[in-house]
Amino acid sequence: MRKKPFVLCLMDGMGIEDAKSYTIYDSQVMPTLDELTNRYLFTSLESSGKKVGLSSEASATKEIGYLNIGAGSVVKQSIEIVNDKIEQNQLFNSASLKVVTDHVISNNSKLHLISLIGDKYSDDSLIHLRKMIEYCTSIGIKKIYLHLYLGANNNSLNKTFPKYTVLVHRITNVYPNVKISLIAGIKHIKDSSGITVIKELYKISVGGIGEHWINYNDAVDSNYKRKNLEENIVPFLVAEDGLIENTDGVFLFNYENDLGSLYTDLLIQPSKYMYTNNTGINIKIASLFPLQNQTTVSCLSYEAINTSFYGTLNQNGIKHILIGEKENIPYLNYYFNGCNNAAGSQLIPIEVQSTGDYDIDMASKYQLITNKALEAINSNYYDLIIVDYQIVDGNKQRTTENIKAALSNLDKNITQLYNSVIGKNGILYITSSYGINEVLYNNKEELVNVNFSKKVPFVIVDNEISKDNYALQSGGLSDLSTTILNALEIPKMQGMTGQNLLLHRTISKTKKKKQTKLLLIVLVFVIILVVAVVALMYLGLI
Repeated sequence: MRKKPFVLCLMDGMGIEDAKSYTIYDSQVMPTLDELTNRYLFTSLESSGKKVGLSSEASATKEIGYLNIGAGSVVKQSIEIVNDKIEQNQLFNSASLKVVTDHVISNNSKLHLISLIGDKYSDDSLIHLRKMIEYCTSIGIKKIYLHLYLGANNNSLNKTFPKYTVLVHRITNVYPNVKISLIAGIKHIKDSSGITVIKELYKISVGGIGEHWINYNDAVDSNYKRKNLEENIVPFLVAEDGLIENTDGVFLFNYENDLGSLYTDLLIQPSKYMYTNNTGINIKIASLFPLQNQTTVSCLSYEAINTSFYGTLNQNGIKHILIGEKENIPYLNYYFNGCNNAAGSQLIPIEVQSTGDYDIDMASKYQLITNKALEAINSNYYDLIIVDYQIVDGNKQRTTENIKAALSNLDKNITQLYNSVIGKNGILYITSSYGINEVLYNNKEELVNVNFSKKVPFVIVDNEISKDNYALQSGGLSDLSTTILNALEIPKMQGMTGQNLLLHRTISKTKKKKQTKLLLIVLVFVIILVVAVVALMYLGLI
């Protein structure tokens, strides 16, 4: 292994702008990064779709990005797991689903199917919903009600419901036993929205207290006119007979982790959260994946993670350190350590006292992180130094100008890392774990979409590797850790499927023939020159 500083710089949230994105990045905003991408080996890593275990149109979140890098493999996410289980006919044979369907049949009650609509899951979520309806109808369930949650989108400016209305119509037209009960923004069923928001959902889905609409397209249009983005659409009742009652069954398509735990718990034991006369509750609930509460059963489980980037480093005696924001360090450590909270790396968390000015706080945080990184580089102790910068600051309100300022400040810190690493003839990898996809106000007070989410950059800065002899191929986030391990000259952990992206260039046969021919010409010329010199010496002419 080359004994030198090896730095992995993560610009988390930074990606390659989508064609439809509001333009923020240019060479003037990040001149150093622009220069490095031109001078050194550069490629892009897929941070969306199948390459990160998602459906074709979906983009990685921070957690999914970290998970794929940390596992060194593409880790299938919920939507793909469901696709596989349906194809293998394992979902509808689940004992957990049978608990709910048997309950509904024996009580001649209603089955409520809670699902998501949005381009994040393409058509998959509605295909799953339709297949569930087909199955439940085939076993004799006569009353099925749909609860549709909008806003599962890659871009929250997208108005996706009209696009999926046709598919919803097809379902209700083919199956007369199916009605739409309720439609709402996904925010209302997310655990992170808090009990106050979820109580409002409970009041309308159980008590009918709230907006009632006969035409759901009109209701959604009304919300658009109120400037409610899809995730914030106010819950409204469509079918008056579609309330959730005491002997009903509920099935939740919880493709997202932070979805439905609080709401389903409220359905079963409302007195735990609010005063209610609703007693004698005998509702059975099942979900696709486990919920945080213990009151429901689940049909499937997430993929087990048996490989670990940090585990591989530790097994091979690699001394590594992680430097980053205090709030983000636990996430990185957990996922890079194979979904394990144990300290897999030496951790240096950085915290900045907020001034209330977004740009000043980000600049201060970057410089503190860089200072610690420079200390680690100059110590000559670590084999791998991981430096994590975030281009967004938690849930704090921001604008496109804040993102631009963050990128500009980040570039200045990359300059410092570059100078230090190259000064010691080291290696610097620059990339990102995910790219943001946000709706923000620009400097004209217009709402625009900033989309860095499809691909992220990957630059290898190493003066011992030339473009003539090496090539950097494109890949996915799961290939990053394998490429790092290869540079450290240690084998990847058994089970890792990521590939090394840094390849020796192979010389084609045609090029070899040309090189051989040129060599022969040079050789013949040298021989003729030597013979001529010897002859002239023999003749006494020189």
